[in-house]
Amino acid sequence: MVKIYFYPRIKYKAKATPNPYIIDFISSLSLRNIVANRYNNKIGIPDLYKYLFKVDIYLFNWIENLSLRRFGKLQVVVFCVFLFIAKILKKKIVWVLHNKYSHNESKNRWIDYMFKTMEKHSDLIITHSHDGINFIKDQYPQCLAKVLCFIHPVKKVLRKPLDIETKYDFLIWGVILPYKGILEFLQYVNDTVEMSSFKILIVGKCPDKEYKSKLNCYLSENIIHFDKYYNLEEIASFANQSRFTLFTYKPESVLSSGSLMDSIGMDSVIIGSNIGVFKDLSSYNFVNTYNSFRDIIGIYKNWNKSKDAIRSEIDKFCHENSWEQFGEKLDKEFKKLF
Repeated sequence: MVKIYFYPRIKYKAKATPNPYIIDFISSLSLRNIVANRYNNKIGIPDLYKYLFKVDIYLFNWIENLSLRRFGKLQVVVFCVFLFIAKILKKKIVWVLHNKYSHNESKNRWIDYMFKTMEKHSDLIITHSHDGINFIKDQYPQCLAKVLCFIHPVKKVLRKPLDIETKYDFLIWGVILPYKGILEFLQYVNDTVEMSSFKILIVGKCPDKEYKSKLNCYLSENIIHFDKYYNLEEIASFANQSRFTLFTYKPESVLSSGSLMDSIGMDSVIIGSNIGVFKDLSSYNFVNTYNSFRDIIGIYKNWNKSKDAIRSEIDKFCHENSWEQFGEKLDKEFKKLF
């Protein structure tokens, strides 16, 4: 069995809700391999050194954003020293490329440096969207052979009752952040007569007071925002009452979306911008994509798919792209590294 160091393994505050991706990823790896760092990493990058003679693979998620953490620039330096030693000791580096860039930074030379460092030193790059392959091809073509695309795993969250009352036309959920494009969508709704009658429910904490103030300007009887954190079961309950789950993400940074996969696991019918994983999954009846906000009206008006047929298709998709299947695929790729 391969011994793996998984990054990040940290304690998430209850108010932010645990990241199901991290939890499920570790569980899927543990079915066939050993995740050596069993406890939360409290000391950051120095923790990597403790496992140099204990693991075969270091697997990194979102490591390109390291400079944004506490003592981030110093941690980048310590990380680069670690990489040098790890390569001497023939440790394998696996990088999961989640985004084209940090969601909260338009340009940062430290992030740029980490992107270049990871593409150069990774032995395997995993992405959950074909746009991730295209990104590497455009930015780092010499590393294209190291990139593999696996659909983001999905699991069922809650079975949706077929006869439940539909209260909302669109559900938008998750932490409210600028890269998600919610404010721009509400501005469009406000300016478009055809959208004025749609009932829109937004659920999720908005940590930026200035952004929240701007969002509040568009709230009305038909546009509601519940400003708090919700767990997946609670969100699934809102999804059950909504005709569509809507994602308005901007294209600059997004490749994949765990929230999309969670929504699929809730039996939701999705509308999302024609980017990344949304574009990849647009061949499925339960994922609809738009190129501009005005396309959303047409999708809404022309939707006539059977609920039973959608459920059947989602069940098949979830089975073929389960976390167990993902772990099995990764295990095969890990063995090829040695």
